[in-house]
Amino acid sequence: QLQPKRTLQYSHFSPLSGVPDKPGNYHTVTIELSANGNQTHVSLTQDNNATEEERAHSERMWETMLAALKKFVEQPNAQAQRPPFNPNPTLDSLAVLVGDWNMELSNAAFLPNPSDTANGAVSFEWMEEGAFLVMRMGNKASGPLEAVWLIGRDESLPDYKVLYFDSRKVSRIYAMSFADGVWKMWRDAPGFSQRFQGTVSADGNTIAGYWEKSFDGSKWEHDFDVMYTKVR
Repeated sequence: QLQPKRTLQYSHFSPLSGVPDKPGNYHTVTIELSANGNQTHVSLTQDNNATEEERAHSERMWETMLAALKKFVEQPNAQAQRPPFNPNPTLDSLAVLVGDWNMELSNAAFLPNPSDTANGAVSFEWMEEGAFLVMRMGNKASGPLEAVWLIGRDESLPDYKVLYFDSRKVSRIYAMSFADGVWKMWRDAPGFSQRFQGTVSADGNTIAGYWEKSFDGSKWEHDFDVMYTKVR
C-alpha cells in the first residue's frame, strides 16, 4: 500500500528467523509520515511478532535504521562540493558483484525440513566512492539489515579481508579470494571454522555456492547451499 508522502505499507520476511518462508510468518510494516511544523515525523509499526524477545529485537533494528535515516536527511549538502575520490584499484575484479541479487538458501541444517528453502535479498555497493565494497543482506526497501560484509584489500597481498556483522550481534573476520569465476571465503577459529565457495556464471548473473563448517578444524560438514541471482 502506498500513499505518496503519507504512508508506505508492505510485507517483510527474515530468512534468518529459522521459520519457513510462508505467508503466516511474514510481518506487515507500516511507515507513516506527518507534518510537525517545518519537520517531518516518521512513525513505524511492525505486526506479527511471535514473542516479546522478537518484538524487542525488531524495535532495536528499526531504531538503528531510523536514526541513520535521520542523520542522512539532516546532513548539509557538503558532500556534493567535495572533490571526487579515486576508487580502490585493488577491488576492480569485484565490480561484477555490484548490484541487487535474490538469494535462495537450501539444504540448510538450520531450516525445519531438509526440503525447505529460504529467500532473501542481497546487494553489493561501493562504499566511500569505491574505497570499499559492502555486501548487505536484507531488503533495503522493506526491512532492517540482517547482515553486513565490508570488503577491502591490502595492495601487497592477493587475498581480501571481510569484516562481518549480523543482527544476532555475531562479529567475524573472513579471508576471501575472487579469481577466474570462483569466489571463496574462509575463517579458521577455535571451535568453529567456516568456508564458502561459489561459482560465478559466464554472464555474471548467477552465483552457485555452498558453505561448510568444522568444529575441530579438520573434519568438515555441509552447512547449506546458496544461489544468488542478479536482479539488476
